[in-house]
Amino acid sequence: MESVVNFFKKQGIAFYVLIVALIMAIVSVCMYSADVKIEYFFEAYANSAVIAFSVVAIILIAAILVVSQFEFAQNTYVKIVIDIATVIAVAFVITPMLYFIGDRVYHFGVVLGSDLERGNEVAFAAVNHSIVTIVMYGITLLCTLVAAFFNVTRKAKA
Repeated sequence: MESVVNFFKKQGIAFYVLIVALIMAIVSVCMYSADVKIEYFFEAYANSAVIAFSVVAIILIAAILVVSQFEFAQNTYVKIVIDIATVIAVAFVITPMLYFIGDRVYHFGVVLGSDLERGNEVAFAAVNHSIVTIVMYGITLLCTLVAAFFNVTRKAKA
């Protein structure tokens, strides 16, 4: 039990923020997968770039969390690599979000900005789902950005 307490004592702010980012990234890619199957978007396709970048972001975040727990992660060069990987993870989170927004901006304009879909409940539900998915990606992005400014583990006391 004491080792679990010690484990959590040695974690920095970025560890907890990256855990949230990892969960949100998984939720985001799942919501995207559900979004492309919504009836209103039947003519839309699942953008493989969104899924690929999301999966790479998930893998990077998980790798950062795991590698930072080892003793060799206290090495200055390894810390630099972890910091660079965190910045790269930010890029791999923002890219699918931007691709997704680009795929849906036309639909947002048609449904929310014109009278073409007035009264179409399926269209409004689909656009609302897309907006929630974008917000999930945004929260993931915010968490990875915050984590980039902090250490995953605290310095070991000599």
